Amino acid sequence: MKKTLSIIMSLCLILACFISNVTITLAETSSQPTKGRVDPEAPEIFGDAAILMEAETGAILYEKNSDKQLYPASITKIMTALLTIENCSMEDTVTFDENVISSIPYDAAILGVVAGEKMTVKDCLYALLMRSSNDVAIGLAMKISDTEESFATLMTNRAKQAGAINTQFANSTGLHDEKHYTTAYDMAMITKSAIQNQVFCQIAGMDCYTLSPTNKSPNDQVIYHRHNMLVSTRPDYYAYAEGGKTGYTDEAGNTLVTFAKKDGVTLICVVLKSDSKHVSRDTRALFDYGYSNFEKVNIAENETRFSQNEDNFFVKMNGIFLTSGSLVSIETGDYCMLPKGWTLNDLGFKIEYDDMSDGKIGNIKYYCGENVMGTTTLSVQAQKSDEPISPILHGNTSTEENNSQIPINIWYVVAAAAILVFIIVYIIYLVKTRDKRRRNRERKKVFKESKKRYKKRRRRPIKFK
Repeated sequence: MKKTLSIIMSLCLILACFISNVTITLAETSSQPTKGRVDPEAPEIFGDAAILMEAETGAILYEKNSDKQLYPASITKIMTALLTIENCSMEDTVTFDENVISSIPYDAAILGVVAGEKMTVKDCLYALLMRSSNDVAIGLAMKISDTEESFATLMTNRAKQAGAINTQFANSTGLHDEKHYTTAYDMAMITKSAIQNQVFCQIAGMDCYTLSPTNKSPNDQVIYHRHNMLVSTRPDYYAYAEGGKTGYTDEAGNTLVTFAKKDGVTLICVVLKSDSKHVSRDTRALFDYGYSNFEKVNIAENETRFSQNEDNFFVKMNGIFLTSGSLVSIETGDYCMLPKGWTLNDLGFKIEYDDMSDGKIGNIKYYCGENVMGTTTLSVQAQKSDEPISPILHGNTSTEENNSQIPINIWYVVAAAAILVFIIVYIIYLVKTRDKRRRNRERKKVFKESKKRYKKRRRRPIKFK
């Protein structure tokens, strides 16, 4: 019986392999770029640190001392604004007290609020990001937290959530403090998180705004953005600039964060410890460099190394339903930044395997040098039908009915049916043969027993009386 089961299992395995021809091959998990890191016509930057990052992919297109810890000055207020937007309604009211006003140094930028004055959060945010008002920054911090110190803790934690790794905030204003520092990379990541909020983008990109009257100021107040690249009447105006924030202290020098959009590509530029002459000029040069030398491409539409026609990564399947192709798909909405003239094949990659929750297998990260230029997700996908390459069993050829039909490879069906019939016949043959042998054994056994009894009777002696 065991021998019979073994034969049946072997036949079933052969049948399964015939019906669904599965080839499993695993690719290398990483590769080096086929071209070296190229920075074509990269500009010379005056500032001590700078970075140019693409906002969607996080690709770093240029960097100079991007991990160097420096003082941020008033670009700190990007985080102050983001926390305010996430924790307050635009119609909430901020009331300023004497402690807020008296804590501001005499030479710091202020809006000029007075004790007891009330402003909406919306107007406070415009004054914060456009005028860099320190009195407003502290008022917003006190509204959200009991103290500015506790608000600074919230800022530092939120920065870590945004991807900052070398940042610590000590206040909501950016006024100098030895324990208040950041890096160009961290500020780019904070800005990357902030511009995902439409309210932030609207306020940070406004060149002119009118503040509403308050209980202490009966007249409208017109304010203008301090960022020269956002105001069309100023010499440093940049047509593609969408928003940003300025900063300055004696210790920090001039700092500037700007985000710009052109041809569907949003770039973030951060310059730290510069001067008023070079900070906008360097930002423009980096934007021009980025837009002239890089392009954003859809990964799924341009990736060829992991094609279903290649045997280097994906599981392939050709089966009874004419399904052929990879069992793993690339996320269709992911993008990668490329130096112009490059293809995805020119970038290095690394595959990081993950658990298979929700169909996800892992991620592919694309590298140019040490910089990540884009990331996409690998997921398990359902099979799709290809063009038939062998006889197909067709039904009605109308469009509506064909949409609900699945093309079937008839040779696989015939072969499967033949093997199935063979297995059934073979099983029946085995059963009948086994029964016949059992009956023969029983007959022989009965015959032997009868024969023994006959011989025994013949040997029994005859007794005479």
